[in-house]
Amino acid sequence: MAAFFLIAFFLLFLFLASYNLGLPGLHYDEAKEAGLNAMELLTGAPVTVFRRASVSLSGVQLPLMVQDYIGALNVYLALPLLWLTGIGVPNLRALA
Repeated sequence: MAAFFLIAFFLLFLFLASYNLGLPGLHYDEAKEAGLNAMELLTGAPVTVFRRASVSLSGVQLPLMVQDYIGALNVYLALPLLWLTGIGVPNLRALA
């Protein structure tokens, strides 16, 4: 019985949290940590590299760092999701 209520509350939370997922827009840290570099990689635009921390693979710059003390793992985790669902604020926030 407790498991039923836990699942019901979780589904209610997901519904209420995803309703306005695109508002108020991306903040700087959200955009910089995953969104900007992932969007640049998907669109083929030149990637903004932080302090020249990147690896070149077949002429494409792949970032290793996106900010001080923040690696690029979120960028690579966001790539398949943004490729499947399209580039947008709600799609990027769905990763979190």
